[in-house]
Amino acid sequence: VPAYIYYLGIELYGDWIVISAIASFFTMSDIGISSVSNNMFSISYNRNEIADCNKILYNNLLFTCSVLFIGILLITVVGPYMDLKQLLNFHCITNTEGVIICILLVFQILLVMGGNVFDSIYNAVHLAHKVTYINNIAKFANALFIFLGLILNLNLSEIVALSMVPYIVVDVYKITQSKKIFNYKFSRKLLDFNYLKSIIKPSVGFMFFPAGNAILFQ
Repeated sequence: VPAYIYYLGIELYGDWIVISAIASFFTMSDIGISSVSNNMFSISYNRNEIADCNKILYNNLLFTCSVLFIGILLITVVGPYMDLKQLLNFHCITNTEGVIICILLVFQILLVMGGNVFDSIYNAVHLAHKVTYINNIAKFANALFIFLGLILNLNLSEIVALSMVPYIVVDVYKITQSKKIFNYKFSRKLLDFNYLKSIIKPSVGFMFFPAGNAILFQ
């Protein structure tokens, strides 16, 4: 926080807090389906139900990406017509900058949540510790890249774009390395709306705790 205030100033840092807090609510956009799918994948994997494992991964990834892409699309289309500067009481950020930063932040969340789908594979083979280390390294690298952007005096949209680099690298690593553990195969035939409907109810239960905390903290 002191570094943010030193390099951005109090007013711009305040704008950053507001817009990042709004974007953070998109982390709950999968309504907890990832948590339930993670458990279901482990069960199916240990039962050697390969077809179900592929279905779980595919539908989880498709749902997560679809919801966030719709969010990005809505921000892109509606954002320019909303006076975010007045609505959110921005002091330094213009409406256009606010829309761009919000889109970038949601895309960053897409990178994180999309990559987390493949954590199911690591968890199923008792390598949860490994993927936890990988995720923590990505978060640490993300913080370093943000600090680098502050030192280089980049604007907020450039800082957010720069901070995506660690998550892109980690996603590529997860996708390639997890396939060596479980040779997943995706196709449109795996799309199963009945499966998605069946896990929505338990998924909402997983979402209540983080949602309550998010509202309380905000």
